Amino acid sequence: MSRGTTNTNVRGSAEDRRRRRVFITVVFGDGRGFVECQHCGRAVRDYEVDRWPLCGHLGGRYVRSNIVPACRPCNERHG
Repeated sequence: MSRGTTNTNVRGSAEDRRRRRVFITVVFGDGRGFVECQHCGRAVRDYEVDRWPLCGHLGGRYVRSNIVPACRPCNERHG
């Protein structure tokens, strides 16, 4: 019996997710562990990976050309 649906196939494996976080930290980071939220501009240490500019419901994938760091409030606001 299934407990619900997940998007693990869309997000990739744990290793894929680790590599994305390293990529974002290197590209968008300041060298001290902070990255800038691409929506509001705040420097955050605890960020989420957001699919932007092509959102998930529009078919956006978790690829380097379509991911940016976002703070939790901005990511929740964008859905």
